[in-house]
Amino acid sequence: MVHPVRRLALLLVLLSSGAARAGIDLTPRPSVYLAEGVKMPNLSFTDGKNEIAYTPPPDWKCEGDSSRLLLLPRNRVQAEASIEKTPPPITAVFDEAGAKKLTDTVVASLPRGSRKVAVLSQEKNPLRINGKETYEVVVSSVFFGQAVTTSAVFCTRGKEQLVFRLFCHSADFPELARAFRRSLYSFQGF
Repeated sequence: MVHPVRRLALLLVLLSSGAARAGIDLTPRPSVYLAEGVKMPNLSFTDGKNEIAYTPPPDWKCEGDSSRLLLLPRNRVQAEASIEKTPPPITAVFDEAGAKKLTDTVVASLPRGSRKVAVLSQEKNPLRINGKETYEVVVSSVFFGQAVTTSAVFCTRGKEQLVFRLFCHSADFPELARAFRRSLYSFQGF
């Protein structure tokens, strides 16, 4: 028979080791960093004992929880970006079969009622996030009579996959996609 104190200690060890393997926690914590003497706003996340830093696009509102960070561009309607954790990975291989799975996932994630869906582009490694490979799918559709564009950049990180998603009016897409993608280069400790 295991003594109750030992049972509690064993339970705490198991819980803490499970938390360490839980992956990145996307709950945003505001922080700052110095760039040439200027304080720049930043967000910090945790991955076990490791700290991950990310600089969102300027003037975008951020909120989130452990599995999803939502970014809202100011002065834009029906526009949002997100960083989401999807364990286990949809596919960790960005070959032809993996690309099809990812494209199907993006199309399936469009809001209900989306019409005139068209895959605009698919690209392996349009950017590397902290040296890690990515795969991007860009899809256009019509949602409640509005032309919208959705992009999703998939990045496999250990046993989890992150999806960097942008949804907005098609007219706003080039500018917002540029700002969001530029922010993804800022990941440190990823």
